[in-house]
Amino acid sequence: MPGFLMGGREDYERHYIDMTGSYDDYLARFSGKTRSTLRRKRRKMENESGGSLDLRLYSRPEEMDEFVHHAVPLSRITYQARLLDAGLPESEIARAEMRELAWQDRVRAFLLFLNGEPVAYLYLPVIGETLVYAYLGYDPAHANLSPGTVLQMAALERLFAEQRYRYFDFTEGEGAHKRLFGTRSAPCASFLLLRPTLANRALLSSLKAFDAAVGNARSLAARTGAEHLLRRALRT
Repeated sequence: MPGFLMGGREDYERHYIDMTGSYDDYLARFSGKTRSTLRRKRRKMENESGGSLDLRLYSRPEEMDEFVHHAVPLSRITYQARLLDAGLPESEIARAEMRELAWQDRVRAFLLFLNGEPVAYLYLPVIGETLVYAYLGYDPAHANLSPGTVLQMAALERLFAEQRYRYFDFTEGEGAHKRLFGTRSAPCASFLLLRPTLANRALLSSLKAFDAAVGNARSLAARTGAEHLLRRALRT
């Protein structure tokens, strides 16, 4: 915009699922190898949990306190909360908002249980005909069972069956999870617009230098193979 400084620009693909059609239609977009892998992960979870998948849906006002009761302690131990500060919000204001959304039938929350204990959660506010991918997390102690992936697919099966939604929006940012499950994407960008003061110019210069340093570190990690090791360490 004229008269403003722009900086901190980040370009990315915003992934989403086009939910027209059925769950079987959605599955058909995956390769045979990927479908086999997804089914194997679900069977492994079912075998660990006594032969069936214990997936629970929370959408009514009287159910939200139960969801919070199970999901918040789980959220605290996830890497999303510990490393990214992206766990479930715990304030009473946030809980009141959950109840209000439930009164309006504008939320779908899921918990995946293993032998009576929650191992993964997914929280999805609803805006119009769009499900918003707000919070997902899983117990790192059960990472070998791929609980986040199993929950994602099982929840989608339930959501497709409602025949209510047009899109599943993975929101801003990219990642392997979003690329795998999304059916389409839209080019997006985020950036800062600041008034052209000396302080703001200095701020943007510092931000540019920081981003360059992070980019150089990522390139070095990718070339040396350290990136894979670091990602594994962050999840333990």
